Amino acid sequence: MCGWKETVRLPVAGHRRCHIWLKDGICLWYTVVYGSVDGICPGGRGAIVKGLRRCLVVTLAVVLAVLSPATAGASQVHGHLLFAGGMLVGPVARYLADDPKLVRMYLLGAAAPDSLWMAHLATVPEVRALLKERYRVDLAQYVEPLPSPVADVHRARPVKVALSLLAAARTPEESAYALGWISHFIADARIHALVNRWGGFYDGDIGPDDARYAAHNSLEALESRHVLTRYRDDLDVKYFAEEDARSPGDFVVRALAAAYPVSPAFRPPEADAFIRLLDKTDALLFLSSRWAYYQGTHDPREIARAKGLLKRFRPELGRMTEVLTDLPGREEYLKTLVRSPFIGEWEIARKDILADGREILPLCVLYLWQRQHGADGADGLLERIGGKLRCLAPGDDLINPRP
Repeated sequence: MCGWKETVRLPVAGHRRCHIWLKDGICLWYTVVYGSVDGICPGGRGAIVKGLRRCLVVTLAVVLAVLSPATAGASQVHGHLLFAGGMLVGPVARYLADDPKLVRMYLLGAAAPDSLWMAHLATVPEVRALLKERYRVDLAQYVEPLPSPVADVHRARPVKVALSLLAAARTPEESAYALGWISHFIADARIHALVNRWGGFYDGDIGPDDARYAAHNSLEALESRHVLTRYRDDLDVKYFAEEDARSPGDFVVRALAAAYPVSPAFRPPEADAFIRLLDKTDALLFLSSRWAYYQGTHDPREIARAKGLLKRFRPELGRMTEVLTDLPGREEYLKTLVRSPFIGEWEIARKDILADGREILPLCVLYLWQRQHGADGADGLLERIGGKLRCLAPGDDLINPRP
């Protein structure tokens, strides 16, 4: 049994009760009514979500999870939170002044490229047609159609995107978000190269029947299990602190318009629809990451029980948990540590990522300071930062950083 159970009345007229179950600072809450959604969050009683998610977000989660290796695999947000936290030292920590709001925005930026990837997926015409043909799902019912596809920020000029975010930042919050984004870039450049070496290069356009799809899912699930087992106490859970925190849409639009000047997706009148889509994919990433966190911190019996409750009372969310790749159990994880050197190589990559971040992010802080104070040399420093990012990903492609 969980640590305690509390029954509360929903703040919506006519709705029945919901139960909140907590154990070890993790809350899993579910409802038995329509128009609401289940959530999973670290942080204990104080982190219980006050608002109710709508079925729209859950349906979108299920729809994208069917086609998305980013969500059909284990959430890698926890790895990015770990790496971003490890880079939050020295000048970077001083620049953010240990302000919880700025640190929160920094961590949102560290997760954001994966949210943008899902936004890209939702606007690809071929994906929308496949959903309608194979799954009888009209995505237009859940996501406002955008006439122009959103670029994949991992594969389409990711160095330019990172530099555009730095150059477009005008406020401390936007600067923190840009620094977090670059921490994601630094981590992906090494981790994706490692996963490609072990599982084969996985192009997101190939189908789920491809063996490389399964290999990538299992490796990413193993990575998430390792992070949540070995480094759980090192994770900065400010990312999960506020349910309604989202990417600064206007800022992201300004930066992406500079990175992709010919794309109408980031200019009026389409930009407003893109911001609304980004808000939904942020929510999806947040929700799938909570589920992975729950799996990584509970035993198999509790996980199976949670799945059963979700499937019974919230079948839409239950479908999502069936589509998402489960993290390997503790016994399987320990056997893998002995039989495979993948985690050993991941640990080497972790140290390299932190070394890269602790070199590059202080340069980014210096650039932001120089520009803020009108000092000479800011443009040259931005080019220097770009050169270092290109060295990490010579192919200018974070999915295949070293072709």
